[in-house]
Amino acid sequence: MVQHRPKRRPGQRTVWILTGPVHGPGPCPSAPFVRMMTRLEVFVFRSVSAHPLTLSVLELHAALLESVRRDYERENGRVETAGDLLQLVAFDPAFAWLSPLTRGIDALQEGEDGAVSALARLFAQEGAFRAQLLEKLQSEPDVVLTYARMQRQLLAATPPRSVAVQGQMLH
Repeated sequence: MVQHRPKRRPGQRTVWILTGPVHGPGPCPSAPFVRMMTRLEVFVFRSVSAHPLTLSVLELHAALLESVRRDYERENGRVETAGDLLQLVAFDPAFAWLSPLTRGIDALQEGEDGAVSALARLFAQEGAFRAQLLEKLQSEPDVVLTYARMQRQLLAATPPRSVAVQGQMLH
């Protein structure tokens, strides 16, 4: 598999995302694949995404991943490459709390039944994910903005039978 790194122009924003499991030979075939997306790639992804909620959840995931990466680098030094970040996301406990969100994104992209309701429950239920998310919402403005966009889309996409879950969403 050949990876192409997008060319960056000065001032151009890039977004790190997890795009799902890598299939095929390799040391860790079930690990998520990490890559950068330029704004143009985000636009193209938006136009082909299976569900309108997917992009906003991916943007939230990218903001959370970037926040956790900064925290990790503050304590342990710089993460040099995308491969190093991949190893951390797959195996380091500092990133483990993001795995339920990654699985939810995979389910949403695969078009699985109940994926939207499962994401709504993930954000509503008490647990390690919600505790870490609340911490990031208190300290990271980018996470607050992307969470607010995602929450609006999630509430609009949640089936009516999940109204009780909607009422429990973080406000």
